Amino acid sequence: MRTKTLLLFVLLFTGMVFSQQNNTTKQISFGEVLSLLGIYRLSSLKQEIGLYGYRPDWEYRDTYKKGMHSFKMFRKGNDDFFTYMETNLSAEREESLKTEALAAGFNIVKEDPENIEMSNNIFVIYVKKGQQIEITRK
Repeated sequence: MRTKTLLLFVLLFTGMVFSQQNNTTKQISFGEVLSLLGIYRLSSLKQEIGLYGYRPDWEYRDTYKKGMHSFKMFRKGNDDFFTYMETNLSAEREESLKTEALAAGFNIVKEDPENIEMSNNIFVIYVKKGQQIEITRK
């Protein structure tokens, strides 16, 4: 009986480990970011971020991490909605976010070789090419 219980525990534990490892490769999508920006309470925001598999990075304030991917959620002022910021963008991630924003109805307001500004009725997106993306509510 003890051997069967031990084997069952080992199988369940390894299954949990492998299922969590597979989840670390998927980065937060553009739609998920927009849904997070609609949340006003910090406790609700942290709970929702946790549902996407991200955990607080205790080394850096307001930073959430899953695998090698991380982002920040912070308020610029006391009464403001949260702002999403992702730094160290790969060219693929930057292009993916830009494509998803255009597909979601965002318009390019300003574009030069180093920066892109996009907006719709609710959100503004600032991209410093190769460096960071910042998404805020108007």
